Amino acid sequence: MSLADQHGCQIIPLMAETCDITADMDLQVSTLQRIDFTQCSFDEALNEIESALTEKKLARSVSATKTNKIKNQPPPPPSLASLLPGHWQIQIANPMTGMMGQMTIELNHNGTFQGQLFAPTGQTAVQGMWQITPLNQLVFQGQQTNGFQTNTPP
Repeated sequence: MSLADQHGCQIIPLMAETCDITADMDLQVSTLQRIDFTQCSFDEALNEIESALTEKKLARSVSATKTNKIKNQPPPPPSLASLLPGHWQIQIANPMTGMMGQMTIELNHNGTFQGQLFAPTGQTAVQGMWQITPLNQLVFQGQQTNGFQTNTPP
């Protein structure tokens, strides 16, 4: 997380399943508010993610808004697809076994992605396409390879 702070990256912890947070991670995430998919509906949690991402983007555009000469017409809210492109670090956890891996991924504006998955079984490269559905769901489709073998889901 200190690396994310150094580069000005935002971390939004997500809890997809009920799990125990390990002692070494507890200190790092204790001050962060997490979005808990186990305590609300999927749509509510997704709206919380969109709000968290929007707040950061809107904070950057405050100076542009102040110079806006049309006072009664607020700028339109940014779309989820315009907020997601960039570098992301994802932690993958299983409630039974704990930490399963980490993934560093880059989402490009043209709908492609590439990255590295670091798991106990080794490091693999991932690449493919991403898109946002009409219901604001993020969908990935692509390949994973370790340099010798490529896995493409059906």
